[in-house]
Amino acid sequence: MNKRIPRISPAANKAMATPARTAPPAATTKPAAGSSARKPKTAASHLPGAEFNAAAIKRSLIILFPFSVFLFFGLVLIWERVKVRELATAIAQLETQRNQLADQNIKLKNQVEQLSGYGRISRIATQRLGLVAVPQQTIIVKDD
Repeated sequence: MNKRIPRISPAANKAMATPARTAPPAATTKPAAGSSARKPKTAASHLPGAEFNAAAIKRSLIILFPFSVFLFFGLVLIWERVKVRELATAIAQLETQRNQLADQNIKLKNQVEQLSGYGRISRIATQRLGLVAVPQQTIIVKDD
């Protein structure tokens, strides 16, 4: 009772319905330059799997789009981490340099205090420059 009916493709069904031509078709004239002539369909649109290919591409894009977005954000996060490490290294180097400059500044201030002392200046004035210290005298000014 179960009879199996074979399926026939639409192209084969159409070929069975139309009789075969024996004579070549009549010569056709080319349409004028300004007229709207129908363009013949491409071979890809007649392929039986053309719809499948479009569906497969659409399915692939649906799968690949979230993956590519995820990959993009992952790369951004990796780039941020690399930048943070570079900046942390630069900050550490600058802090080390600041500490060295602060130490150098303290040493220079101590040196300025040492060199500007009164005892040192008077010794250099008398020994190197030959200056003589004036003896201290008390001067009294009278008002007339």
